Amino acid sequence: MTRLHLDSSRSAALFAERLVLVEGVTEAAIVREFGRAWAGEDTLKQAFIDALSIVPVGTKVGQWPVHLLATRGAELCTKLAILRDSDSDLPFDSERDKPAWLSDHDPSVVDAFISHPTLEPAITYGNEFLIGEALERINLHLDDITPQSVGEMFRSRRKGKDGGLDTPAGRGAKRKAEFALALAGLLMEVNDAHPEDSLISVTVPDHLRRLFDFLYPSGPVEEQTAGDAGAQLDDEDNGVLSEPPAWLALDSIWDTIPEADEGEGLDWPDDWESLEPSSDEVEHESGAAPEPAPPPWEDLNQERPAGHPQELTQARGTWPPSGTRRPGSSPTAAPRADSGDHAEF
Repeated sequence: MTRLHLDSSRSAALFAERLVLVEGVTEAAIVREFGRAWAGEDTLKQAFIDALSIVPVGTKVGQWPVHLLATRGAELCTKLAILRDSDSDLPFDSERDKPAWLSDHDPSVVDAFISHPTLEPAITYGNEFLIGEALERINLHLDDITPQSVGEMFRSRRKGKDGGLDTPAGRGAKRKAEFALALAGLLMEVNDAHPEDSLISVTVPDHLRRLFDFLYPSGPVEEQTAGDAGAQLDDEDNGVLSEPPAWLALDSIWDTIPEADEGEGLDWPDDWESLEPSSDEVEHESGAAPEPAPPPWEDLNQERPAGHPQELTQARGTWPPSGTRRPGSSPTAAPRADSGDHAEF
C-alpha cells in the first residue's frame, strides 16, 4: 500500500515536521500564497510558510495517509493539517463536519480544516475582485461574484438520489486547474507588491487562517524558549523574540557566532603580504625543475600534411574492420562477379 501511494513528491511527507495534506498541486499553490498573506510582514512567519511542506495526495484526503504519518503514539511529524472539501449540499452558513476517523489521532497533532463545499467558493468571500480577475484571465465571466455563484460555476456533475434528476456540471468544472493557477499568480503579484503600492489586499479565509495558526508554533514565549539557549528576549519589544527560535535556525548556528571581543588580544600582522612566500621560495621548496618556455609562435610548423590519404595500419581486432572504406578513398563500386564487364541495375 505504501509503495502504491508514495511517489517521489509524496515521500517528502515522511521527513516533514509540520505539513499540510491537500488534494492537488493547484491547491498547494493557492494555499502557499494565502500563507504568505497570513504571514504579512512577520519575518518568522514568512520563513515558516516558505519552509512549510504542502503535500498533494492526488485525491480527497482520507484516513490512510493520516494513519501512516500520525498514528497515535508513533507520529512521524509534530503537526499535521488536513485540507479537504466537504462536498456537501448543506447551506454555506452551516457547520462543517470533520471526518469521524479524526478521533483516532491526537488532536494536538492532527486536525482537519474543511473547504465548504469546495475550495473555490470557500475562498471567495473578501477576495471577489481577485476571483473575478482570475476568471477573466481564463475567459470566464460572472456578473455577480459570490460564494454561491462561484460554487455553481465550478460544481461537478452529481447523480440524482432516489431517482431524482442529475445535477449538471458547471461551465467551469473542467477548468478548475486553470482557474487555480491564474488565482495563484494573482495572489503572488499582490504578495510581492509593497503594501503601500498595492490597492488590493488578500483576505485569508477563516478555515485557512485556523490551519496556519494550528501549524505555527504558538503559546507563551517562555514555553517556546524553554531549553533554547539561542533564543533571547528583547525587553524593548515586550517579550518578542529577538533571534529565531531553534526550530527555525540552522543546526547549532547560534553556537558558532563569534563574540564581539573574541579577536581582541591577538597579534595580527600589519602587512599581510609579508606572510606570502615569494615565487623563488615556492620554486625552491617544491624542488621541481622549471618548465621550459614554449617556442615562439612564428617558429611553429604551420604547414598542413599532404591532401592524399595515408595508409592506415590497423592491429587485429581493432575498429573499424578492415573492409571499411578509408578516409579519402573513392566510393567506386567494384563490378559484380556474375555480371561480366558491366554493372546490372
